[in-house]
Amino acid sequence: MLVLSSSATLGLNLTATFVHAIAIALTLCRIFHRKRGGRLWWDDLVIFVAIILDFVYVSTLWWSYTEPGSVLHTHGGVVARYFLVVVTFFIIMWSSRISLALAIARVFNPGDKTRRFAIGLAFLFVCLCITSFGATSAICGSADRLTIVNGKAQCRWTNALKAMILAVNVLSDMFLMVTPLYQFWRVRLPLKQRRLLKICLVANFITTTVTIGCAIFQFAPTSWEPARAELRIKFTYIESGISLISCNLVVVVTFFCRVTRRTNVSQASEAEEICPELEQPSDVTRPRSILSSLVLTEISDAYVYEYGPSSSSRDSPSTIRSTGSFFSANHSIANSNSDTNPYSAEG
Repeated sequence: MLVLSSSATLGLNLTATFVHAIAIALTLCRIFHRKRGGRLWWDDLVIFVAIILDFVYVSTLWWSYTEPGSVLHTHGGVVARYFLVVVTFFIIMWSSRISLALAIARVFNPGDKTRRFAIGLAFLFVCLCITSFGATSAICGSADRLTIVNGKAQCRWTNALKAMILAVNVLSDMFLMVTPLYQFWRVRLPLKQRRLLKICLVANFITTTVTIGCAIFQFAPTSWEPARAELRIKFTYIESGISLISCNLVVVVTFFCRVTRRTNVSQASEAEEICPELEQPSDVTRPRSILSSLVLTEISDAYVYEYGPSSSSRDSPSTIRSTGSFFSANHSIANSNSDTNPYSAEG
């Protein structure tokens, strides 16, 4: 026999509330970002409806902390709270799956087979949501199945209902995982579409993992009671919150990638403004001008030969003209014979 302490219950409530707060914040940022860019579609509208119900869903966590004389602690209030939690839970969970299916659909162009298949999955999930809720309501609606323990309503699910809910959840998540994998395997997609499908695959994997983890408390032995029922309810809160977070990963990761890319581009442009010579190293990439200047300097200190044509009428076949050595020789003669130099008197 396991019993949850009040501190453990409070800690689970705070954890679930924190997870849902993150999910609500990410969803609101998603809606604002999509609306500002003019890219709102059905996947955004579906998750927006889910997040409105999520405010009601999270508030039911704290109804048990109201005053003992409140109407919420009456028999009718406890039963109404239970069915309200069940309704909002199913809508939130299946809305996240529907939004993921539509997010996969919008990656592809209209008329594509994968797009039509993903939209068909969204309609299938609507039918599965109605079926799951109907089966749960039919079993928990009977008085022998719904009991009130410590001021909280608990429904003893049959094994058939547990198996059906688990099979439907796992199969729907597997459909969402197989669709991106099929496209990776069969079709060579552009880089942007491959990135979006990878994010969808990771989001579906997170949802499937949480769903299987919560199923452990569904099939736990009865010796875990009454903590088993309480843990199952608390972890369903966490499961729905994580499903909403994973549903928003497609938009959130894409948004941060764009912000990072813009930051890198702006930093590169600032670097070009500060050090423009780094982009155009003219002194390094133009060695020809340096070599030509060196050649000119070398020619100015050497002999230059001018060869005339061999068939010319001149007597000498070539004329030799000296530049630097001629003046240096005259300068040495002037120093040695200054008396006979006719230009020494003018200096």
